[in-house]
Amino acid sequence: MRGRTLLGILLLMLAVLFTPAAHAQTRVLIGGTGGLDFNNKTLGVTGGIEQPFAKHFEVDLYGTFSPLEIKTVYGNGFSYSTQAELSGWFNDHWGLNGRVDRSAYTVTTVSKTGYYAYGGASYRGLVGGLPAQFDFDFLKQFNNGIGANGTETNHIIGGEIDFSVRMGCARSFCVRMEDGFNAGRVLEQGNPACDGTFGLTGGPNGGPCARQATASGGFYASVVFEFPRRRGGECAE
Repeated sequence: MRGRTLLGILLLMLAVLFTPAAHAQTRVLIGGTGGLDFNNKTLGVTGGIEQPFAKHFEVDLYGTFSPLEIKTVYGNGFSYSTQAELSGWFNDHWGLNGRVDRSAYTVTTVSKTGYYAYGGASYRGLVGGLPAQFDFDFLKQFNNGIGANGTETNHIIGGEIDFSVRMGCARSFCVRMEDGFNAGRVLEQGNPACDGTFGLTGGPNGGPCARQATASGGFYASVVFEFPRRRGGECAE
């Protein structure tokens, strides 16, 4: 799946977002986020739009920009990501979700872009008296290959757990805490023999650059403001 396919998915979801839906309240999110993910330290801002439709479905669009991206070996810079998610609910508590993510970063010595697919089960209910939602997802990177600058994707396969808790509401907005943890198998960042360090990019005949596999993971934490405040449905995510 290439970038144009992802763009098509985003446009389809935008069409759903701007299609009138009876009794479906659009939620707008904005806040701050940070974390440690596969040796990348990030700090930035995040936002999104969440639109329920047809009673049992919801489509969400999110974006994150991190002006502070730190990679231990490759330097400092910035990163950004865009996500599109579709959820369907069987009942008040259980459902399924699917998401695609395009992420990129530029630091002192390298730039890289990755495409990721997520899918799994969702649960929503009260936790400690607060409305919460949990997503238990399988994670896989797709559109793998060698970029124009000679770097290769990390081919991650793993899992992620995300949860969102509505901590409380004021007159016109609510405050949510969102966290996530992931882990998986990745290929190491590069091999000096063919990652451009010595002027060579790509493996034999321009193919993949042989690298060692390792286990890695990370987490993120966000605090976001949700507009407008839920009316008569604060216990539902």
